[in-house]
Amino acid sequence: APPRGVRLRDDRDSVRLSWAYPEGAEGPVLVAGGRVGQEQRTLQTLPPGSTSVPLHGLPPDVDYCFTVAVVYSTDVVVPAPPVCTRRRAASTAPAETPPAGRAG
Repeated sequence: APPRGVRLRDDRDSVRLSWAYPEGAEGPVLVAGGRVGQEQRTLQTLPPGSTSVPLHGLPPDVDYCFTVAVVYSTDVVVPAPPVCTRRRAASTAPAETPPAGRAG
């Protein structure tokens, strides 16, 4: 199972991702990201059971997409749907993206 309910909180100079770690999983969490339209790369590897991560130092005028995945084995990595910032369309107020897979 992938991480559930991935949320993105955009504070312009930083982003916080949060999610529910899958029940029964035991592997580490991979967080990948990149500018919209570019290939994502691994940003952090977190210990098993992790449910959030802050990401700092992002230019406030660039949109990013992030993917959170759980590693089950060397051959099985299960990602949640990506979440993206909406900086170009948003005001300067902090924004929160609804969980992936849900309308919101």
